[in-house]
Amino acid sequence: MATHRHVEPYLWSASGGKVKGKSDDAFETNGALDEIRKKVYDYKELILSQNRELTVNALRKKWFSEDQNNRTLLSVIRSSNMDLEKLVAKDICKKSILVKYKTNEKHLLDYLMANNGCDILLNDLSYEFADSFQYYLQAEKGLSINSSGKMIKNLKKVIRDCVDKNLMERDPFWNYKVKHIDPKIPFLTMEELQASEKKEITIKRLDTIQDIFLFAY
Repeated sequence: MATHRHVEPYLWSASGGKVKGKSDDAFETNGALDEIRKKVYDYKELILSQNRELTVNALRKKWFSEDQNNRTLLSVIRSSNMDLEKLVAKDICKKSILVKYKTNEKHLLDYLMANNGCDILLNDLSYEFADSFQYYLQAEKGLSINSSGKMIKNLKKVIRDCVDKNLMERDPFWNYKVKHIDPKIPFLTMEELQASEKKEITIKRLDTIQDIFLFAY
C-alpha cells in the first residue's frame, strides 16, 4: 500500500525507514509513518486474537475495510484539495485547477447541507447521488448543462482516485454519463468585419490589437 507521503531521496534513511533530520517536515512525516506502523501491528494482534491465520490478504482486508467504512466524501475532497495546494505552491500544478476543485468542494458542501445537513460516507454514494447533485447545480445554482457536467466530471475523478487507492471497492459513478451540449458560437458577418476595419482608432495600442484581430479573423 502507498503511504501517500513524499520526500527527497537524499533525505530518506532506507535502513531506518524514516526521514533524516529534525525539520518540521521530517518530524511530521516520521510521526505519520509511526502511526501507520502502530496501526499495522494493532491489526496483527487483532487478527491473531481472533485465532485467524495472519496473512498479507487478511491484514490488507482488515486495513482497507475499516478505512473504507469511516471515510466520507468531504474528507477525501478536502484531502485531495490539500494535495493540490502543495503542488500549486511548488508550481507543479496550475492555480486554476485548484480553484476549479475548490469550487466543486463548496457546491458539494452546499448540496449536502441543503439535503441531509451532514457529510456522506463513501460507501453510501450511488448513481442517484450524482444525478441529484447535477440537478441541484442546475436548478438551485443556475449552472448550465455543460458547467454542471464539468462539476460531475471533477467529482468522478476524485472518486476514481479513491478506487485506485483502495479506499473504495467500487466506483458508484462508473456508468453515470455526463451530458454535454455543443455551444452555439456566434460569428461576425462580412459587413461587421468591414465596419471594424474602417473604424478609426486613435490609440496606437488598440489600433494594433484591431489589426491583429482582423488578420486572425
